[in-house]
Amino acid sequence: LAQISLFHAQRLTRSRTLSSNLEGHFTSIAFSSDGKVVAAVANDPDRKLSVWKLDTGKLVNQVPVASQSEVIRVTINPDDDKEYATSGPEHFKLWRFLDGTWKGVTVYGINEKGPVHEITDHCWIDKAKIAVGTLNGLVFVVLAGTLSQRISVPGNGGILCICRLKNGAFFGTGDDGRLRVFSPSETQGRALACETTIAVPETRNRSAASAGESTARPVPPQIPCAALSPTETLAAIVVGR
Repeated sequence: LAQISLFHAQRLTRSRTLSSNLEGHFTSIAFSSDGKVVAAVANDPDRKLSVWKLDTGKLVNQVPVASQSEVIRVTINPDDDKEYATSGPEHFKLWRFLDGTWKGVTVYGINEKGPVHEITDHCWIDKAKIAVGTLNGLVFVVLAGTLSQRISVPGNGGILCICRLKNGAFFGTGDDGRLRVFSPSETQGRALACETTIAVPETRNRSAASAGESTARPVPPQIPCAALSPTETLAAIVVGR
């Protein structure tokens, strides 16, 4: 059965194991901001979302996401540990646990009709707002369960990872080797806009170089994941192809 092992970060010793009743394995895990709750989504047929209380280690809530697509990301609202979001290549949904009952909220305008947007990541950028990245040159902004904004990524670059910044801003890393900062724009009525773009230096094609081609063409790198330090003075990025 699928389970989660918790370790002391400094000592790297196992603290406890969170058990489940699910076959397979978990694909994404998240802590609540106060560290009292853990949520995870599994790759079982129903793509179940499971929630544990850390003080007891008890599995307290579970709901089938019921997506026909893979679900690869779960997050918990940093201001409300009873509100969650799940996403995958063809899936995005909000979840709220109230009075012992799960309520799933489909955000209309994202994949329920029309063209499929390949979703890669999502991130809470404040207590009621989520940014959703895609490979299709669009970023969706969801406010209180409603699609409030579609942002076209300059150059139609795909977004691979999203990280929260202060003051309602965020940055996204791209499949074109660029890091883009989205922030409230004074010229657009405080709507979010891409106001800064940083290009990561290109790398040489290693296979061509190993074959002795001295004029190997530079290859734009991808940035599949990133993290931001708590003080926002350092951003760590993973660069690859």
